[in-house]
Amino acid sequence: RASYGESGNLSALAAYERLSNYLPVPINGTTGLVPSTRLGNDGLKPERQKELELGLDVGMFKNRLGFESSVYDVEVEDLLLTRTLANSTGFETRLENVGTMTNKGMELLVRAAPIMNAKFRWNVMATYSRNRNEVNGIEGNQIALPKSFGVSLARNGEPIGILDGFYYARDAQGNILLDANGLPSRALDANGNVDRKTIGDPNPDWIGSLVNELSYKNFNLRVQFDAVQGFDIFNFTDRVNSRSSFGGGWRDAQELRGELAPGYNNAAYNIWDRYIEDGSFVKLRELALTYSWQPKYEGISNVAVSFIGRNLLSFDNYTGWDPETSASGQQNGVRGFDFNEVPIPRTWQFGLTLEF
Repeated sequence: RASYGESGNLSALAAYERLSNYLPVPINGTTGLVPSTRLGNDGLKPERQKELELGLDVGMFKNRLGFESSVYDVEVEDLLLTRTLANSTGFETRLENVGTMTNKGMELLVRAAPIMNAKFRWNVMATYSRNRNEVNGIEGNQIALPKSFGVSLARNGEPIGILDGFYYARDAQGNILLDANGLPSRALDANGNVDRKTIGDPNPDWIGSLVNELSYKNFNLRVQFDAVQGFDIFNFTDRVNSRSSFGGGWRDAQELRGELAPGYNNAAYNIWDRYIEDGSFVKLRELALTYSWQPKYEGISNVAVSFIGRNLLSFDNYTGWDPETSASGQQNGVRGFDFNEVPIPRTWQFGLTLEF
């Protein structure tokens, strides 16, 4: 199969977002208005996307084994990004059509029914996807994305949302350089100024899922694992907690135990790649057990009792609460930025279903 399509992102712009808006505020007990800090832009256009997709689907053994595969190339024009303005304008930001973005990737799915008889059925499905993203055409080479304290950037030639910041000064072997007191410092550029570079990429190498469904007589069990591998997180929560005025956290405890030189934590506080962590995880996303039967009561054709748990376990090495959450919520530009985010809740659900 093959397909090509073009579409505009109409939902990217909220009502009246092209205009300079006013915000309601109370003034002496009555309602007043003050200008928003965002300058309007009546020339804004929706993002426009062009996509070419090629795919192949295969079914074998009376469709008990199947494969689905797709490759795609997506080009986005008139990318909508928020630009920071000079203070002399009287505003802080303006939404503009800036640059282009490409997404190239593949998606694979394998499904099978290894066992299928009158008493027992086993269905299994596995998915794998990968995407490579790149931004270009940004005037001035880069734009800092909101809700990230200037850490997440859209930069020409790199994936959107890359994590940018200060990093350790190291020797030729990659070891952290320490002064006579055993304290680190930030790296400098060729002119002797504190340098910044890309210190992390929040875009995963690949995403996958594994779903098993087993049915035995009246019982049905569904188990789903989700995996996101190969992406970085800026643990800004750890950075804030490591500040002495906030108690220093476990990092000050390292100094107290003699594992680090006295003053190491303060010296390293503004070395941002210290707080970059691997966010890779595998989660037990869903575990559901259902028992159903046909009662002998007139008018009721089927009864099902179910017990469902979601987000039960997370297998990861992240020191924060949850590697899947981000300070920007569902915003695609800023990802992998953790600042005291509420973890995705673990839930249990009991259900009773009657069919009449």
